[in-house]
Amino acid sequence: MATFTSSTFLGGAGRFDGNGNASWAGERDKAAAAQSFAGYEVEAELSGSTYRVQRTFLPIDTSSIPADATVTAVTLNFNANYEGGYTTTVAHLVQTTQATTSSRDLADFDLVAGIPGGAMTSGGSVAIANGSPATAKTITGNATSLGWITKAGTTKLALVVEKDQTNTAPTGAGDSMWATVTSPELVVTYTLPGGGFPFVLF
Repeated sequence: MATFTSSTFLGGAGRFDGNGNASWAGERDKAAAAQSFAGYEVEAELSGSTYRVQRTFLPIDTSSIPADATVTAVTLNFNANYEGGYTTTVAHLVQTTQATTSSRDLADFDLVAGIPGGAMTSGGSVAIANGSPATAKTITGNATSLGWITKAGTTKLALVVEKDQTNTAPTGAGDSMWATVTSPELVVTYTLPGGGFPFVLF
């Protein structure tokens, strides 16, 4: 059994912000984000009459995982918190088809399966309770997430809130979801044919 562990994400990682629309579908299914940032946040909010969606893209180089490896476990660790009049936030791990992984391209905002109009497939989730400072969170990937690890290549993952993942429009501040995420770390456990020695990549 071997382990890949890394908190070094590619230049395309960061927060992609739709930055508001009067329609839920118009915001969630935008072909491009309005802006992007190096930090990480996830959100599905209705403030007044404006919907806002933010997604955190996490492309990562997993080329050190051999092509003949069998992935047996996926874990995403991070710190997170939210504050304000929001409902308990649930963050989901999803897969993207991010076209540009070396830098943040606003046109990648909608490159998640289930957009437009449908639900995104969840690779696992975790609840994020209100409070500060941030607390450690872990998403233990489900069986579907094992197939999202690109051996000998680039793995394309993202974090979204459950309202975004299920395509459920928030109805107000008390039904909105938002969280700040810091220090993400991907851990992949795998086996090699005939066994193999574990290693850790930082």
